[in-house]
Amino acid sequence: MEQLLSRHRWLSPVILLAAAVLMLQHAFIPEQPGYALSGTDFTGGFYPLYSFSAEQVAQGQLPLWNPRQYAGFPVAGNPQAAVFYPGTWLVWALNIFADISIPAAMGFVVVLHVALAAWGMQVLMRRFGATYAGALAAAVIYSMSGWAAMRIYAGHFTILTVYAWIPFILAGYHYALEKRTLASLIPATAALGIAMLAGHPQMVLYAGIGTAVMWGYHVYCAEQKAAAAWGAFWRLALIGAFGLVLGLALIVPTLELTLQSNRTDTTLFFVNQYHLPPQQLLTILLPYLYGNPTRPPSQYWGVDFIQEVTIYVGLLPIVALLLVMRMGDRRVVYWLALTVLGVVLALGADGVLFALLVRWLPGFDFFRAPARFLYFTTVGFAGLAALLLTHLQTATDDRRKYTLAPALQAMPYMVAGLFIASAFYSGWFASASHQEVMPVRASQTAGVFGYAGLAALGTWGVLRLFVQKERLNAAVVLALVLLTWDVWRVSLPVIVTADVTDTPIWDGALASSIAPGERVIAFAPEGDYWRNAVNNASITGHHHIKGYDPLEIQSYVEFIGSGNQNPTHPVLNMLGIRYIFSGGTERYDPGYTLAGLSHDTVYYENSDPFPRAWVAYEGMLEPDPDTALNALADGDVDPRETVILEEPLDCALGEAGSTAQIAEYTPNEITIEVEGSGGVLVLSDTYYPGWQAYVGDERVDIRRAYTALRGVCVPAGDHTVIFVYRPLSVLVGGVVSGIGWAVLGVVSGGVVFAGRRRTP
Repeated sequence: MEQLLSRHRWLSPVILLAAAVLMLQHAFIPEQPGYALSGTDFTGGFYPLYSFSAEQVAQGQLPLWNPRQYAGFPVAGNPQAAVFYPGTWLVWALNIFADISIPAAMGFVVVLHVALAAWGMQVLMRRFGATYAGALAAAVIYSMSGWAAMRIYAGHFTILTVYAWIPFILAGYHYALEKRTLASLIPATAALGIAMLAGHPQMVLYAGIGTAVMWGYHVYCAEQKAAAAWGAFWRLALIGAFGLVLGLALIVPTLELTLQSNRTDTTLFFVNQYHLPPQQLLTILLPYLYGNPTRPPSQYWGVDFIQEVTIYVGLLPIVALLLVMRMGDRRVVYWLALTVLGVVLALGADGVLFALLVRWLPGFDFFRAPARFLYFTTVGFAGLAALLLTHLQTATDDRRKYTLAPALQAMPYMVAGLFIASAFYSGWFASASHQEVMPVRASQTAGVFGYAGLAALGTWGVLRLFVQKERLNAAVVLALVLLTWDVWRVSLPVIVTADVTDTPIWDGALASSIAPGERVIAFAPEGDYWRNAVNNASITGHHHIKGYDPLEIQSYVEFIGSGNQNPTHPVLNMLGIRYIFSGGTERYDPGYTLAGLSHDTVYYENSDPFPRAWVAYEGMLEPDPDTALNALADGDVDPRETVILEEPLDCALGEAGSTAQIAEYTPNEITIEVEGSGGVLVLSDTYYPGWQAYVGDERVDIRRAYTALRGVCVPAGDHTVIFVYRPLSVLVGGVVSGIGWAVLGVVSGGVVFAGRRRTP
């Protein structure tokens, strides 16, 4: 097998692509019409967001601002939207030109990134000297085992897109350390730049940590450590700096959003959410020991959330971990370091190191879910498995027997113990009422031990083949087959699809003739928060005052939070809510009348909604947001008359009777016709940097009104006021990033051309 793979180097990536397609075929080939990957982040976040951005591109508009959530929210600055990433462009192209639904298009892109991740890991392990078979094993573990499968289960699309590039970043840095030329920095720089555009800063941080550990490994292996440390450091610094330039198109607007968001004042308690409890480490050996959320009736009873605290890499890498000291291979140091580092950081504050990094490393406290650091444990296990297979393929007969002796002696006892445990829990289930919670869980646990016993038995049998030289090729093939089965038996059950087009609240709104563009507030039925009432207004075109995103604009969150989810509250009423969507529950809100009933949702219409734009003729200066919101909540201020500003506006206030009428409303531009004696025009959309206002041809300042909305001065008379979203952050970041990519392309072309000229 090794000779076949070495003679046909294209064969390895083809095998990995075929495996990814086979594993994820239902991600883009639906089992039934409307079916697609149904992870909650897919259905509640990414499908609506990418549907909106694709719609804007199809209309010839840049997807810069989305007015359909939160009374307006930036798209280009939202890392989840990843509007500058080629993978996102592919989603748009498949949707617009091939008429493929957004869920199916994103499923296809997921498959490509799983295959890309596998190929990248294979490239990385080949750089570390692994055999082709060993590199294939690492590729399967990295891209198709528990950690990656749980990202698909949860719908973590941008995590998947970035993780696919991390092996290329590590391989590129390894290449630069070997070649020691400026040109050798190009691969890692390009991979880092595109990873930054892919939309998940936390994973980019992981790439940085992985390269930092590689820097330490390089110094550890060097004879002249001081020189090696400096040489590796400045190369890493250049890769980081140039990669940063390439990613500025997303980094600059994302930084702008972050500074306006709810992540600017985090605590250790916040970032320590979803850390790995020590008992959950058992799932490294016994996956689904605490249940499977896709398997009723017992489902998952471990700590939340399974996608953050679950990892399974197969039994072969665990055997490799136990045998590293007998392999006599210094290369295991890097992978062993990653394995341990992942567990220590995943423990969160309990592991100490995480708490220190939160305290001392700027920006580290932006990210929660420390259990996600098990990513490094997956990478480490993948590398150890590759090096074990490499060792078994290349070592002498005596050396192979020496290395495997402890495993071959101990594993029969392990197999027996697992099967005995399975029999015990099976007996518990058989002897009890099957309706009770614990016996149902006993059945699940019996299956966990039984499958683990089968995996252990198969692994023991394959390892026995390795000590027989004449069966070495068969042992390699069977090891790869067994490893793939072992990780797929855990991954496939959680990669589920469902009808993602069925959104009763929003489908019913259209059926009830509630037009897109109307401002609404939706309340989902119990247990259906993600599928219905979060972000699906981005698909239907309604303007929902709520939404979900990891980065929410803090001033707006505080604004609507003061309304206590009550549509008639003075604060929420100011947003001009026209309809209430109530999933399965009747409501009795003053001023609202029944407007329709569809799909088990009750729709209510406001008989006298607050205008979306109005002119206030009195002013109040109040820089403290809490005081301003309390004044609104207590009824001390009538917003139709008085505008509350945190900074003064050079504005002559008028008299009652001025009118404001929205003449045109598009995501990036709003036109309002104003008549009367002048005052402060208030638009009940989110205040955010990048919006510009013009009264006629004259640009005017926009001030934060009522802590979260927009206000501009309008003189007496008839005027056309235009709000335009032209974010400088997107322009500057995009231009610099574009220039960086152009320069990189020219330099890369020159390097390739020069190399061909030197080749005889």
